Amino acid sequence: MAIIKIVGYEKHGKVAVVDDEDYGKVSRYQWFLRVHRAPTFYTHAHVFGRTRLMHQIIIPDKDVPFGFERSHLDGDGLNNRKNNLKVVTKLENLQHKRMYDNNTSGTQGVSFCKLTSRWHAYIRKESLGRYNSLEAAIAARKAAEAKYRGEEKE
Repeated sequence: MAIIKIVGYEKHGKVAVVDDEDYGKVSRYQWFLRVHRAPTFYTHAHVFGRTRLMHQIIIPDKDVPFGFERSHLDGDGLNNRKNNLKVVTKLENLQHKRMYDNNTSGTQGVSFCKLTSRWHAYIRKESLGRYNSLEAAIAARKAAEAKYRGEEKE
């Protein structure tokens, strides 16, 4: 395991981690921190006039089929070891997405609507309705997830 320093964040403890075999690929660039959506951080560098993320250097475009994307299995964009990187479909990638810091329900796709004082369930920008209880909103979200995965119970 090798450590890659991030410009301007050395004293804050932010570093990227790569396998020893990939160190040569990434060590020649100057790496900067990119905050995607809190709390997810990624590293990027300027490579031949293009901004490239570190995981794009480790898994090159030629190894990612059309319609697929790279994923950090543990949700940590600074962990770029090969056992943490995988090529997956967008749906698979979204299934292990981390929750935002401001999530109050504890479930993705469920939030409290202050305007109506009810819980709002949604999936893929589609509203599943507003519910009086958190449990009902979570149940609606889970049912929609099962439907999208093709696991709908009959």
